[in-house]
Amino acid sequence: MRLIEDEGIVIGKIDYGDSDRIINVFFKEYGLISFFLKGIKKSVKRDKEAVELFSQTKFIFMEKNMKYIVKDFDTIDYFYNLKINMDRLNIGFYILQTLDKILVEGEKREKFYELLKNSLEYLDKKFEPKESYLLILYFLYRIIVGEGIKFSISGENYFDIENSRITNEKSGRKLSKEEYKIIGTSIKNIKNLKSENNELRDILSVIKLYESYLNYHLDINLNLKNCFLEA
Repeated sequence: MRLIEDEGIVIGKIDYGDSDRIINVFFKEYGLISFFLKGIKKSVKRDKEAVELFSQTKFIFMEKNMKYIVKDFDTIDYFYNLKINMDRLNIGFYILQTLDKILVEGEKREKFYELLKNSLEYLDKKFEPKESYLLILYFLYRIIVGEGIKFSISGENYFDIENSRITNEKSGRKLSKEEYKIIGTSIKNIKNLKSENNELRDILSVIKLYESYLNYHLDINLNLKNCFLEA
C-alpha cells in the first residue's frame, strides 16, 4: 500500500472516551479527510498538539479498505498566538465552521486551503478587532467566488440575493452608500479594505449580507453571532 504525504490543517475533532479521537483534516492536495486516532489522548510519544484544532501538520497516511490510516505526523505550525487569545479564537472558530459546512470529503480545494492558511497566519501575527472583521468579510467573499456563485453588479441600490445581483431595480435588500462601497472594495483585496475608513457597523452589515447570500445559495446556516458575541 502506497504511503501518502501531505500537509493539512485540523478543522474539526471529536473525542471518544479517555483516549481516542476523530479528527477532520483539510489537506492541500487531498481535501477533507477524517482519521480515527486510537489512544492519542494518552500517548506520551506522539505530538498531540499536531492533532489539535487549527494546527497545520504534515501527515503520512495510507488508504486501506476505503478508510484512511495515519502512520505519522509532525507539526508545521501551532498558531500559538491565535490559540491563547479568546477573540482570535472566536474568529478562527468561525472560519473553521464556515469551511466545515461547505467542504465535501475527498474533494480537492487548494485555493480554499491557501485561503484558510493565510487567514490563520494573519490572525496569529496580529489582532485588531476591526481588521479581523475585515478578514471575515474578505474570507466570505472568496468563498462566494470559489463556490461559483459570484453575484453581478449592474447598479448600487439593491442587493438581490435570490437573483445574484446588485442592481438599481427595486428588488431585494436596500443598500446604503457605505455598504455598496465596502462590497466594491471587498471584491478587490483585503489591503484595499484596510486602507478605507469604514465604520464597524457597516462592515458587520455587509458580513451579514454575505452570510445571507451563502446561506441562500448553499443551503447552510452561517451566523457570526454564534461565534463572536460582540457582533
